[in-house]
Amino acid sequence: MSRKLTQLYDVQREEQNSLQNLRNLKKQIENASDFQNMLRTGTVEMANAFCQNHPEYIHACDTIKALEHSTDLRNKQIQTLYRKEQIRNEKARIKRSGLTEKEYRFANAIKMFGTTDRFEASGFLLPDGTMLNFDPSGCGQRTEDHAIATSWFDDPDINRFAYKAIHEFLRLGAIRTGDAFLEVCLQTEPTPAQYRIIHQMNRHYGPIYLDIIDADYCISLSVQTMQAVQTIKQQFAHPEYHTA
Repeated sequence: MSRKLTQLYDVQREEQNSLQNLRNLKKQIENASDFQNMLRTGTVEMANAFCQNHPEYIHACDTIKALEHSTDLRNKQIQTLYRKEQIRNEKARIKRSGLTEKEYRFANAIKMFGTTDRFEASGFLLPDGTMLNFDPSGCGQRTEDHAIATSWFDDPDINRFAYKAIHEFLRLGAIRTGDAFLEVCLQTEPTPAQYRIIHQMNRHYGPIYLDIIDADYCISLSVQTMQAVQTIKQQFAHPEYHTA
């Protein structure tokens, strides 16, 4: 953690402590009898008298409002700086590994889950034809949720949202696989190795569900087909279709 981020956390703690103390003071005053009487009567005169007798209450309310605004800004500063540090540190690790980002992420995924030759147990199909094993219990079908993809990214803007992590993995060339309805979901055109697996799925299981999403994560095609390979090739042959 950088010195600047540490300093921001220290300031944030001080602000939060001050806020808590002021809120406690405000609550004590609001529990007092004259405040409750003011609420019951609801007259302007009573309210003015209360404010004159308790200037510390008005000061506490104003200060709380100002501190809440300051704390919100501080939180945004911390989130922005934390994200930059996480991304920078992750890029440094990728560089030290000697791998490209794509190779690094796929290697980590394989290290975490291992591989399988059973489509029903797979979670993602990688560009080299490797299928990630999402069946840690060995029951014969996928039991791991695709949302685990969040653990493969350090960027908080990605790892806080499962759909972002999954789409980012697809952008790198992986294909999401699902066992329930024998489905594949992809964003980039498959490699020859991936086409071969998809063809084998059609031959072995019959029609499979096929979803193709674009760069904006919108579904551009969703069908059940016995000709998945041909359908995918036709879709990516369209000049108006862009994945970048």
